[in-house]
Amino acid sequence: MVDESADRSLQSLADKLDQGTRPVHDWHPSHVASIDLRISRDGTWYYQGSPIHRVRLVKLFASVMRRDADDYYLVTPVEKLKIQVDDAPFVAVEIEREGGVNHSVCCFVPMSTMWSKQVPSTPYGS
Repeated sequence: MVDESADRSLQSLADKLDQGTRPVHDWHPSHVASIDLRISRDGTWYYQGSPIHRVRLVKLFASVMRRDADDYYLVTPVEKLKIQVDDAPFVAVEIEREGGVNHSVCCFVPMSTMWSKQVPSTPYGS
């Protein structure tokens, strides 16, 4: 049985997902550690070897993830936790292209179901 306060805390955490992007690139916490969290090649997130089935939790983690050099981290204002990424942190399941040949933007939906816009460094078709 789930304690009511724990259930409210999880709901509060889930509600924060709707508050937009987080400024993870502006956060530089002094506490750096590793966590047993892994993103597999197929895009499944695992914590301590068990798959994470709560999509909203995966979305929250994805929203605070950043890459520094060759490593990936979950970053908050107070800590930076290194995670393992087997291949790529996101697997695109839907892609749309907007714009013309000289100025185009690729919009994609990763497995976490959040739309993301990326401006390519080179035009498509180059």
